[in-house]
Amino acid sequence: MKVLRGFTMIELLVVLLIIGILAAVAAPMYLRHTERAKASEAVAVISLMRQAEREYYSKHKAYRAVGYGYIANDPEATANPGLDITVGPSQYFSLDSYRVQIGNQTFSGGFVNATSAEDFLIDADGSRSLSGAGKARNPGEVANYKLEMDNSGTTIYSTDNGTIYKGY
Repeated sequence: MKVLRGFTMIELLVVLLIIGILAAVAAPMYLRHTERAKASEAVAVISLMRQAEREYYSKHKAYRAVGYGYIANDPEATANPGLDITVGPSQYFSLDSYRVQIGNQTFSGGFVNATSAEDFLIDADGSRSLSGAGKARNPGEVANYKLEMDNSGTTIYSTDNGTIYKGY
């Protein structure tokens, strides 16, 4: 008669230990990648805004301040000017999330920005996607996200409502 033999308890514990170590290493890496993937949507729109600001500057020798929610408006409008940017459907950030500040602006979180009065700082605030003229399908997933980009393209982001910023 043949004796059937299974795994010993030690072998099972070793396998569980190896799986636990792999999960402990992989989970934080996965979370960092999903953070950046969500921020990438805002970076794409902010990059369009940066290019539009540069084009506006080449025509008018000045940058255009744009309030939250007005990036699609005509730049020549006297009330609530925008950058005439058309953005397709959004997964996380609504059009209400973006604005442009001009002048001597500084990055949040201790990051240094150029000091020229002609510079601008574009920011995206994920919490603004929760209300207003939405069009974002999952705005709650970026409610604590904040992103900033200056004229040079330097970009920082925070996933904890501005407590800690990271370079993008």
